[in-house]
Amino acid sequence: MENLIYSIKQDKDAVVVLFQGKFSAKEIPILEKMITELEGKKQRHIIFDFRRVSSCLTYAAFHKILKSYRGANKVVALTSLKPEIKMMMVREGGARESEIYGSIPEALGSVSAKP
Repeated sequence: MENLIYSIKQDKDAVVVLFQGKFSAKEIPILEKMITELEGKKQRHIIFDFRRVSSCLTYAAFHKILKSYRGANKVVALTSLKPEIKMMMVREGGARESEIYGSIPEALGSVSAKP
C-alpha cells in the first residue's frame, strides 16, 4: 500500500501542494502536518495537485481543509483529479467544479486572474 506523501512548492503568488500515494483515513496525521506547514504561507492561492494520487478512500478530512481555506479567503484549486476521484469529491460536496482544473499551469493561469 502506498502511503500519502506531499511536497510544497511556492512562488510569490501561489502555493502548490503535490500529493502522491493513497488518501485514506490513516493519512489524517499527514494532512494535519501539511496544514501546519501551510499556516505560515502568505500566498492567497493554494493549488492541490492529485496527478500522482492512486486512490482516495476518504474525503471528509480533505473537505474540512478546503472549507477552512475558503473561510480564510484563500483561492483553492484542485488539479489532475482522476475521474473517479473528481466524481466522489464533487458528489460529497467538498470540491467545487469551479475549482477543478486539468493541470497546474491551467490552475495558475486561472487563479492568478482572480482578485
